[in-house]
Amino acid sequence: MERNRMGELAITAGLGLAAGALLANPARKLAMQSAEAFTTRDWVEALTLEHRAVSKVFDTLLQTTERQTGKRKSGLAAIDHALTKHAFQEETVIYPALRRVDEDQAQQLFHEHFEVKTFLSELTFDIEPSDPAWLERLREFKQTLDQHIRQEEEEIFPTFRARMSEEMNAQLTRRMHMQGLKLA
Repeated sequence: MERNRMGELAITAGLGLAAGALLANPARKLAMQSAEAFTTRDWVEALTLEHRAVSKVFDTLLQTTERQTGKRKSGLAAIDHALTKHAFQEETVIYPALRRVDEDQAQQLFHEHFEVKTFLSELTFDIEPSDPAWLERLREFKQTLDQHIRQEEEEIFPTFRARMSEEMNAQLTRRMHMQGLKLA
């Protein structure tokens, strides 16, 4: 009898934990998808805010020393998470819409995202954070990313947004935020 009671308690506890996890997951996702992103007027503003947030983490990492390997690893993990979500939003919503009006430009942006993923892979797996080459590669990564960001923010996105109706921009914004929730 005592054995059955313990089994029932274990099952009940397991179900309670599972239910709690299911309920907590949407809340966690909403918290991770920044509140600023949901309150911005459009997709360009939301992506620009994400660019700024990642840039701040880069700036912090560029101030680290070879002895601060933990800080380098955690900072790079934060950049990786943010850029993975950001790229997913652009690659599944923005770039396909852009491709309909400028296929070459969209293809170039996809290629640049591949370069970003290559930098992330090298810094995560190929170069030790204590190696002086790590910081140099991070600088190269930031320069490449800054160029990509400038091109998007100053040329591509404003022109693309101006070509679309208010409703189409609103639709892209909604779709992009929904995609962001998938990876938050």
